Amino acid sequence: MSSKSARRGRMDDGRAARAVLATEGLRKVAAATPAHIALARELVLDQLTSEQIDQLTAIATTTSRASGPEGHAPHA
Repeated sequence: MSSKSARRGRMDDGRAARAVLATEGLRKVAAATPAHIALARELVLDQLTSEQIDQLTAIATTTSRASGPEGHAPHA
């Protein structure tokens, strides 16, 4: 990997890897963030009615809770 990031395996799940940004990579992400957010808003949120945004919020809340605090479903 480049000096901008490193890839580390996950001990609890061999199917996944975690990318860790170095300082330079983090700066590039931060610089791109405002334009990314503006485009996402224009292409997605600005196309929805307030009712659809309420529905999307409810769906996102439900799925977020199901994925658990670590971003993946808890092991049974």
